[in-house]
Amino acid sequence: MDNLTKSKIAVGGKEFPLRLNKEELKSAKTIENEIANKIKTFQQHYANMSLQDCLAMICIEQAFTIQNNKLHSENAVVDILDTVENELAK
Repeated sequence: MDNLTKSKIAVGGKEFPLRLNKEELKSAKTIENEIANKIKTFQQHYANMSLQDCLAMICIEQAFTIQNNKLHSENAVVDILDTVENELAK
């Protein structure tokens, strides 16, 4: 935990303390803004959606994004390995 800096990220009007490395610290404000924009978008599209529901939807959306990226990455690795295997077989 060396080289970590204390920081805060505001989500839904509440601040959360974090300890971030330099790279994470650079991304913190962007992440905070992205979450705020997603909350605003959900609240505009679904007038009666609570903050808690917005946050749940953001989590679900992010989980699908992570899963899809993971699958694409795994498929890319398999494709590369297939290509290498085919080249070695020549």
